[in-house]
Amino acid sequence: MSAKILQKNLAKADVTLSVALVANGKNQTQAVEKVMLDGAALTAKDYEVTGNQVAAAGSYTLTIEGKNNYTGKVQKTYVVVPAEEQMVSTGNGDVKIGVSCF
Repeated sequence: MSAKILQKNLAKADVTLSVALVANGKNQTQAVEKVMLDGAALTAKDYEVTGNQVAAAGSYTLTIEGKNNYTGKVQKTYVVVPAEEQMVSTGNGDVKIGVSCF
């Protein structure tokens, strides 16, 4: 008798992204800091990330697709901030730096 390992679906995975990117005209990679599923942290060998390399400011969506013992995919939206406007979290909300208030 052989045991079969059932694949888990990443559709409900909790994804944490690394630091926000600031546009600099060069291709940059939005890093994935952590992927959690059912209380367990996945390793980079458990999934493949696409759509995380960009150069221009804007809003983008990356896709994390399961491999090996994982199936399905989860998407996460991220923002590349223009160089002249940097978002800073104050704990009470985000503030744009470099934008005139008057």
